[in-house]
Amino acid sequence: VTARYGPGAQVITRPRPHLQAVQQVAAAVGARIIIFNRRYEPHSARCDQAVEVALAAQGCQVITFNASLLREPHEVKMDQTVWAGHFGTLTPFLKAWEKLGPIPAPVKPPNHLPVA
Repeated sequence: VTARYGPGAQVITRPRPHLQAVQQVAAAVGARIIIFNRRYEPHSARCDQAVEVALAAQGCQVITFNASLLREPHEVKMDQTVWAGHFGTLTPFLKAWEKLGPIPAPVKPPNHLPVA
């Protein structure tokens, strides 16, 4: 499936398996830089890591970013030695979250998308 976004820009989607789909699209458009959102579920994270390693081995630069969470999971560190309760309690998580300070402002959208 191909969808157009602005003059000459497009988004191409392909079904799984992920690695072969990304390799096919990258080869078809001559991409040397691959950018995608990080996923955090264990199976998805392993899949993304395998894609990243394989693409890097082929000489592609891979850039990943957080697109769906306010904080990266590894940033919120709960000290389990100083609280009482059970894991269903939100307070320890909230306190760990608050120690990180304010949430960064969202990145502004680009004025235009460069198209090769």
